[in-house]
Amino acid sequence: MASPMALVTTFRIPRGLLDQTLDVLRDAGRHGHEAFVVWGGTVGDNQSVVTFATAIAPAQTAHKTDNGLLVTVDGKALFDINRALFRRSEILAGQGSQPSS
Repeated sequence: MASPMALVTTFRIPRGLLDQTLDVLRDAGRHGHEAFVVWGGTVGDNQSVVTFATAIAPAQTAHKTDNGLLVTVDGKALFDINRALFRRSEILAGQGSQPSS
């Protein structure tokens, strides 16, 4: 079975979702940390458009090492993300992290 994202060419990101995500990343950056956020959404009937609807910043642990920053997310938090998106009939369609600048 092909990924539901295989034919996607367009991503619709509501401004509020982007603002929510940037708030999480900026807050972590203010403390000198990296943060991790995932986006859930739905693929349209023609399978070429993803509409994002949900931003989740899971429970995570930020680390500073001699080689830089990283963030870890444990298995339960990943399970919780997938369960929440499943209940909303969404797929995990985007993820990212941003180290402080």
